[in-house]
Amino acid sequence: MIKLVLFLMAIIPFFCIAQNHEVLSITLFADNSARPEISPSGSRIAFHERGKDKYYDVFVMNADGSNKTCLTCGNNSLPGKHAGQPSWSPGEKWIVFQAEKNNHVLPKIGALAAPGIGYHNDIFILNTETGVIKQLTDIPTKMKLGEKIPSGAILQPHFSHDGKKISWSQRVADGGEWGQWVVKVADIDFSGTDPVLKNIVEFAPGANAGYIESNDFMPGDSTLLICGNLEKNQTETGIDIYLLNLNSGHFQRLTHSLEYFDECPHPSPDGTKICYLSTEGFPNGDSKQWWNWARGEFWIMNADGSGKHQITHFNTPGYPECSGKRTIPEYISWSPDGKTILVAVGIEYKKKKIKEQIWKIQLK
Repeated sequence: MIKLVLFLMAIIPFFCIAQNHEVLSITLFADNSARPEISPSGSRIAFHERGKDKYYDVFVMNADGSNKTCLTCGNNSLPGKHAGQPSWSPGEKWIVFQAEKNNHVLPKIGALAAPGIGYHNDIFILNTETGVIKQLTDIPTKMKLGEKIPSGAILQPHFSHDGKKISWSQRVADGGEWGQWVVKVADIDFSGTDPVLKNIVEFAPGANAGYIESNDFMPGDSTLLICGNLEKNQTETGIDIYLLNLNSGHFQRLTHSLEYFDECPHPSPDGTKICYLSTEGFPNGDSKQWWNWARGEFWIMNADGSGKHQITHFNTPGYPECSGKRTIPEYISWSPDGKTILVAVGIEYKKKKIKEQIWKIQLK
């Protein structure tokens, strides 16, 4: 009897921790795929995937994972290098994404030009009805070693909910660990033969000229979820999450953890919750190349920053999603009904060798 009591005392706390009141299940959805974006109707998923040529391409599949189709493979309108980070327009006629320039300073298949880092990338837009692709930006970037021009970069192009604007992050200067970045928001005009960006507005909030990442529009489109090292003396590996008011330029801090990396916030469809990724609870490495040491999990908080709680345990043995390998959280996408979250992770199956996966979190 004493042994039984001791056994129950040992396992009951584990089950209390393991059971998340919001999560019904966490299951593997797609192997070797990453950066999912559920369409506004919920019927399709856009994502990117690395091919046998070592370059990423943009794909689309049905909500159940069937009918996987590449949208950028072999398209002559593209340089034929990395393409990824797709975002749907509200009516699903358009997908914006980023793609690597044909010519720049990096060698062939440079890791820094991959979609998740975005060096020497531009924004493109694809018509899902015709397959036609058009280039929206042509940012300046370094072409040769020794040039004074900085290496330009683009990350996270996103449509607004009304489909009238696009936001993105852009590296505009050298300096700091990762360069100087800004958030840009532009009107997108479909009235002509080809879509074009107009009225580009630049935001560089905070005390540092450092890293800023544009992540997603909040419902209503007047506020943008961003992350960055905006506080004085804050490092790039300790970035926090903010709300940026696009009318006033004022920003509201939602996470306050200088020692942890909080990134990739995305709002629930009703705007009451924000899912994000964080390295909280795990040690930071000593390298600015965070992908070589980072591990973390997915969290949810209220839209005002309160009620933060962890919803996954990819790095904790004993949980079904844990592989026993270092796992890096990468991206988040909510379903239109708010009952499903697709997340992308990178699993270190060998030292510094990452395998990407999409997992499905079913909420109550």
